[in-house]
Amino acid sequence: MARFSLHTVGKDRPGIIAGLSNALASIGVNLEDSRMNILRGQSAIVVILDAPGISDGGHIEGALERVAEELNLFVVVRPLPEEIAPSSSGEWFSIVVDGADRPGIVAGIAEAIASVGGNIVDLSSRLLERDGRSGYVLRLNITLPVGVTLETLDGAISAASSALGISSSVSVGGGELG
Repeated sequence: MARFSLHTVGKDRPGIIAGLSNALASIGVNLEDSRMNILRGQSAIVVILDAPGISDGGHIEGALERVAEELNLFVVVRPLPEEIAPSSSGEWFSIVVDGADRPGIVAGIAEAIASVGGNIVDLSSRLLERDGRSGYVLRLNITLPVGVTLETLDGAISAASSALGISSSVSVGGGELG
């Protein structure tokens, strides 16, 4: 089974997903896992493709060429290994941080997670304008190795949040589509 990753970026507009998915379906390519977002007016798409009988990502890029040109999209297709990586093991946790926008928030929180052996599975952030000031909200779903406790994670996140001057909360749960 041939798998590829598809990455696109371009100015958001109606019809991007319809155009891409129709072009892929026309060559027998199935969309498996996907993440599609609009970030500050830019469409950002990452999709894992199942492409039976296709051995070259150039064939897929060629099928998307017309759509990419019409919609002014940057498109990259990359081959993936045949074996599927195991899903993240361990317990799931959700983290939310909120505060004034400044450089280093993602880095500080990511370092705190890494320091306890955590793996970031999903991350989203949003810059918000409130009363003429910039705020920042960061949401993460992570997994921790067996034996690492909520208290350990919460301590690391609290310390990083304090150093960054932001607030945070950690809760059990979360998930890939959460």
